[in-house]
Amino acid sequence: MFVSRHAAMQYLDATQRPSWVSAGDKRRMDPLTYRACQCVAACLDGITLSSHAAVIFASAYGSIHSTLKFADSMAAYGDEGASPTPFTSSVHNATAGTLCQLLELHGPSTTISENNCSITAALRLAHCLLLTERCEQVLLVAGEEHHPWSLQAISELTRIPWVVSSGMSAILLQSQPSLNARKIYAGSDASALCIDNGGMTPRERRTLTQMASDQKRLRAPDILSGWWPTGLLAALPLKEYTTERIQLRECDGPLVAEWLLDPLEKDDSLS
Repeated sequence: MFVSRHAAMQYLDATQRPSWVSAGDKRRMDPLTYRACQCVAACLDGITLSSHAAVIFASAYGSIHSTLKFADSMAAYGDEGASPTPFTSSVHNATAGTLCQLLELHGPSTTISENNCSITAALRLAHCLLLTERCEQVLLVAGEEHHPWSLQAISELTRIPWVVSSGMSAILLQSQPSLNARKIYAGSDASALCIDNGGMTPRERRTLTQMASDQKRLRAPDILSGWWPTGLLAALPLKEYTTERIQLRECDGPLVAEWLLDPLEKDDSLS
């Protein structure tokens, strides 16, 4: 399969509303979903997807803001008085469903939450959808939108050496090559430029360091100036390394997943 478009953003701009998001939709939207809409608008940049395109949303934590808001309403008013609005957007597949509705897409829609390997798991699913001809395009969106409580809790629990942060990314995957599209597939190449998710625990960080010992290595949290589980997709240095093969690597406990991104055939930036 081929990556034809890519966008990433670390900060939510509440003043920027995509043309396909109404003011009413924006008011009711969870921050995670609104961030996803902004990033998708930047990724598509005016192109129209096939109505049968698939949507995959990957997030380790989901809609933390809505989950906490719903929990607070239950604590204050009990089951009967709990607010239905945050419950609806706290469900993990709410973001993918909203994107499909607003973009008028009728293809497969799936949400993946595989902790630190959510990106490579989403790529596997996208490959299966394209290989089996369920669709010709897959919009893969991945990210996190933290609450002050979750930022503090994750930082204290993991003792991770980077600042825990929020962010969103999106790529458009397709079954056929096109201008400036790069082939992506499962595999490993010891001579490729390596970019990995940095690892969350000391053991994971040691594993990734050892695996990349003979490679030129980039770490996603260093590129992003912050760490989040799905940050690998946001950190892809596609425009800077157009002529190099890139090894993508994620580590979550004993699991290490690897993908390869082939270089462009000519020195053009990814569109």
